[in-house]
Amino acid sequence: MASSSTTGSRRRNNFSLRSQAFGVAICSLGLAGCGTGGQFPVAKADGEFHVGGKPLTVGRVMLSPMAAGEDATKAGRPAFGDLNSEGAFVLSTYDDRDGAVVGKHRVTWINTDRKSDAGKALGIERLMYPAPVEIEADKENHLRLEISGADFKKFGKALD
Repeated sequence: MASSSTTGSRRRNNFSLRSQAFGVAICSLGLAGCGTGGQFPVAKADGEFHVGGKPLTVGRVMLSPMAAGEDATKAGRPAFGDLNSEGAFVLSTYDDRDGAVVGKHRVTWINTDRKSDAGKALGIERLMYPAPVEIEADKENHLRLEISGADFKKFGKALD
């Protein structure tokens, strides 16, 4: 029969081994790319949005990366850009004005000013742009998003 001091020693050793294994597991996760190390490559991107030939001056543009390739579950973080009074926007993903993830994207326009007269006049809460756009690596990408007034209503989700 083991003495109580031997049993206590075994418990301490098992606890110590579990603690060391836990520490190694945590360190491994840190080295494997948790946190900001897993960022997708981005390229500078800006653009302008026109409806029926006129600049869209209310809202925000969102580019959502489309998954492709062997691991279609990993597409990257979306990029956002607020429209200015001329219908222009600059996209940001990880940092201010850093651009968008390289690759194909779905474009969504979001009415961020639904309560203002200008926002209400549009009558649309959000719009899924009918065609994807491509952000190319090592290039300053300029997007010209153009849609007719009829298609704006057709592809848009009406305000409630």
